[in-house]
Amino acid sequence: MRLFFEDGQRTHAPARELHNGAFTAYAEMPARIDAILRAIGPVETPQDRGETPILAVHSPAYVAFLKEVARLWREAGREGDAIPYTFPIRGRRPLDLTRIDALIGAHSFDATTPITPEAWAASYGSAQSALAATHAVLDGDRAAFALCRPPGHHAGADYCGGYCHLNTAAIAAQAARDAGVARVAILDIDYHHGNGTQDIFYARSDVFYASVHADPKTDYPFYWGHADETGEGEGLGTTLNLPPPPWHTDRGFPHRADHRARRDRHVRPRPARRQFRRGHVGGRSDFALQADHARLYGPRARYRRAWLADRDRHGRRLRGRRTRPQRRELPEWLLKRLSLSARRPTAALRWRCCSRGSRPSRCSIRCSRCCHCSPRSSG
Repeated sequence: MRLFFEDGQRTHAPARELHNGAFTAYAEMPARIDAILRAIGPVETPQDRGETPILAVHSPAYVAFLKEVARLWREAGREGDAIPYTFPIRGRRPLDLTRIDALIGAHSFDATTPITPEAWAASYGSAQSALAATHAVLDGDRAAFALCRPPGHHAGADYCGGYCHLNTAAIAAQAARDAGVARVAILDIDYHHGNGTQDIFYARSDVFYASVHADPKTDYPFYWGHADETGEGEGLGTTLNLPPPPWHTDRGFPHRADHRARRDRHVRPRPARRQFRRGHVGGRSDFALQADHARLYGPRARYRRAWLADRDRHGRRLRGRRTRPQRRELPEWLLKRLSLSARRPTAALRWRCCSRGSRPSRCSIRCSRCCHCSPRSSG
């Protein structure tokens, strides 16, 4: 899989942010880039595709604001990074404003997103990385990865917030649409709801947005991401929000999403399972891996691994497999997901259950020496 990253994304490094009523060190720091690069390895520098794809999503006035805000902040005699303190929460409309405080408030929705002199260059590089990954998939690659920093899913068409300045997922989705992809889907599994992405496509029927996130009743961004937000106008039914309750476990995510998808089969316009079934998928690509990890290593995973031992990758029971065999190997696909050699026999995994002591309540992986897996074993 091709990996894309533009090195200019490192330059955006605000000193502090306003959090819980006080200034604290900025959390979205450049060190996150180094941590990710160490994990993913070598990357490609993306091709510069210009501002046209960005302007297809963001307003020209907002793009001009991002380029000039740091200069206007300095000319006003301010020190540090540009941070808003007043917001037009009622009657938001286009106005010819000149004072920097009015401009930054009109193009922001929180005070946690300082704008540095390097913010535009870093955000521009982030957008180019997303576009490079999108075009790699459009050119035939099955998947591609873009390391985008600053992040983007809180940024709307004409405002920033939540550490985000340009909405890279929306830019990538729009680029796919402009390239002729009829149906585009964005899957967002960040802890917080992507209010900017939802806002951009909320009234459109050609882009489906689905998000699994913390309950906005108790978590940022609070005012968006509730389950009853499903789109409007032509986009009615093309937004799906799945906020779990505060007491959820990782086991609940895949089951909850599957239940909603099955329930919505008979509700028009059925975007998730019919209209967008063969469309291009953009945004976060590691949802399936995290769901598999939750099933195999989350709460009660030892029961789930035992259940999977009798089934193929699609959950169908394998013929000729008994519930409690004397000795057998786990399926090859399951061993790969457990990051083990596909040829390694089950007996090599006995320590996972038998080392727990005499008569465990239920073993994590069935083997030939566990008292609850083999009726002839001595425990």
